[in-house]
Amino acid sequence: MDKIILDLESIFDRKSLYDLINNNIDPNYYINNLDALFDFLSESFDKHFILENVGWFLDNFGDREYAQKFLKTFFDAEIYLDDVHVSFIDISC
Repeated sequence: MDKIILDLESIFDRKSLYDLINNNIDPNYYINNLDALFDFLSESFDKHFILENVGWFLDNFGDREYAQKFLKTFFDAEIYLDDVHVSFIDISC
């Protein structure tokens, strides 16, 4: 199983969020919104996404509602897609 680690510390806005994602996934994909993110997740086979510093991200992202929707997209993928596994980790100090 491939692991993809997304460290959300220091992510303040959508641009930096999607830059982080696009720099850590298959270069054949380009993600710039939540629909594209879910489409990518639905085509990801045998992947384990590790989202680090989730608490920091929720506290500091410029649009808290969007941050929650972003995390929910991964949560939904974990529930509805057989080959996608997600870990939410809060390791910020």
